[in-house]
Amino acid sequence: MKNKSSKQTFIFSIILLFIVVACQKENYRIEYALDFAGDNRSELLKVLEHYRKNPLKLKAAHFLIKNMPYYFSYAGHVLDSIKAIKASVDENGKLPDDKVNPLKGFRYDNLPKVYDAHVITADYLIENIDMAFEEWEKRPWNKHFTFDDFCELILPYRISDEPLENWRADYRKKFSFLLDSLYTGSDIIKASNAIGQYLRDEKFIFNRNLNLPHLGAQFLLKHRVGKCVDSCDYLIYVLRSLGIPVAVDELPLSPDNLTGHTWNVVLDTTQRYIPFWFTEEDAVRRDKYNDGRKKGKVLRRCFGMQQETFKDMILDSKVPSIFKNLFIKDVSSEYFENCHEVPSEDASETYMYIGIFSPAQWMPIDMAKVADGKAIFHNIEPNIAYQPLYYDGMEYRLAGYPFVLKGDSAITFVPNKDEYESITVTRKCPLYLRAVKHMAKVVGAKIYGSDYENFRQKQLLYHIADTPKVSVNTIHLNPPVQCRYIRYTAPKNQVVEVADLDFYHKGQPITAQSISENKYEGQLSAEKLQECLDHNPLTWIVSKQKGSHITIDFGKEVYIDRLDYTPRNDDNFIRVGDVYEIGYNDGYEGWKYISKQEAKTDTLVFDNIPKGALLHLRNLTRGKEEKVFYIENGVQTFP
Repeated sequence: MKNKSSKQTFIFSIILLFIVVACQKENYRIEYALDFAGDNRSELLKVLEHYRKNPLKLKAAHFLIKNMPYYFSYAGHVLDSIKAIKASVDENGKLPDDKVNPLKGFRYDNLPKVYDAHVITADYLIENIDMAFEEWEKRPWNKHFTFDDFCELILPYRISDEPLENWRADYRKKFSFLLDSLYTGSDIIKASNAIGQYLRDEKFIFNRNLNLPHLGAQFLLKHRVGKCVDSCDYLIYVLRSLGIPVAVDELPLSPDNLTGHTWNVVLDTTQRYIPFWFTEEDAVRRDKYNDGRKKGKVLRRCFGMQQETFKDMILDSKVPSIFKNLFIKDVSSEYFENCHEVPSEDASETYMYIGIFSPAQWMPIDMAKVADGKAIFHNIEPNIAYQPLYYDGMEYRLAGYPFVLKGDSAITFVPNKDEYESITVTRKCPLYLRAVKHMAKVVGAKIYGSDYENFRQKQLLYHIADTPKVSVNTIHLNPPVQCRYIRYTAPKNQVVEVADLDFYHKGQPITAQSISENKYEGQLSAEKLQECLDHNPLTWIVSKQKGSHITIDFGKEVYIDRLDYTPRNDDNFIRVGDVYEIGYNDGYEGWKYISKQEAKTDTLVFDNIPKGALLHLRNLTRGKEEKVFYIENGVQTFP
């Protein structure tokens, strides 16, 4: 940044009066940005003067400058040190505990902020604008997009709070061949997929350790490691450097696991946004995108300020700050279209909110204005339990009974305290597809017994033919089997992936003397193999070689009349010996917990449960993953 004299600043200000011809509101935002820049005002004025005779590029400069006061990066050498640790991950995305543990309490948001408007140079902005225009103008698909599309999806010089650095030239130099030779057609989705497939082959290593802001273009160009959001940032840098309009969509809070997730969207020539997460899949033109994740609501991150949903919302202290981000756009309608009307019984409330379940409290994800005694929520995902809420500026309070959208209708859960039923439950949260996929990894495996270490003679004890339906699967052997060695063998097309193998005789566990895997480069260590003998379903082994086997040596001949195998799973089935408590939602009164019991089997039966209620089963012994459910046709049903 260079300081300029008052005379120069005055001259540039006079020039600005002539070249800024936009509406009064835009004039105000430009002037605010120039004032905010302080001593760096002259650098921004240089940009405006540079494009004085080029109206389109001048308009692009206006777009960047008027939004610039809201963008910054964090200062501090500590970030460089932590990012260096991040860059040292192994091929599996692992970092040593001795590097990660000392930094678990680190908060980057306590570091000083360096605002773009205070340090950015005219040369930097001019280079960014010129290169963005150059790529945009040379691509065959540009005629299908508006100038506003270009400004929002190609032009921005940064994404979020990453370091302010030059990146377009480096990314274009490295990746331009992809559209100059690898794909030379005019289909923007095919072009995006050609790039995505190349990046997928390069591999992006996922690591969620260490609390850091957005990593930045230069870091990702060198290391290609980070979280979901970092993989999305990487694709943005690549695509924007090549003139492809791209953004990031996110679910701020997943109803499944209460975490966020991000993915990219490419603007198609049909003016539809096509979801695209290059690490997993290609972009596909389809009616509605579904990656198997519950979303509730979907938001799009924007560079330019968006119009607020409700007038005066920004100044209303009773509106939570999470709904006041003017650089976020609600795009849920691109993923699901519906609406639901919720009555409001408090005439003093201006807004109503809906929350998704967490064991601690309902977490708000959407808001609606109250009018005529009701609030209408638009474009919320079906088959999710929502709780109406009010907010007083400090905390939320319940605003009615929870509901679930199902097709064109809704179920509102009002407990019938005059009619009760007995219910059977088998889990405390849904069995998600990712868990089913892990459980299916045992299908085809065979368990043998032998008196010989090389298994030249062996007896088949059990062949796992189907995906297990429960966590611990018990096989009774009658008559008992006598052997010294047990071998668990995966099918030729599958790795060994199992959580526990346990053996018993007359109810007593049989202790293994040693455990080993067949010899090959990269085989699992004996220490790691012990995890399939530790009676913990949340530890597991995964061999690196398909068709592998593990051998258990009891040290002597033993009798076995029962074997238990536990596939890798989420440990959310009913666990024998744990104590569970069930409750129902009573609307304004909240949760009422009415019965406890210790699990004797892998199912629980509770009596005297009000019909029509939304229910919650919690494990008082261990665990934290819990979801609400209801009884439909006598079956435990998770929305």
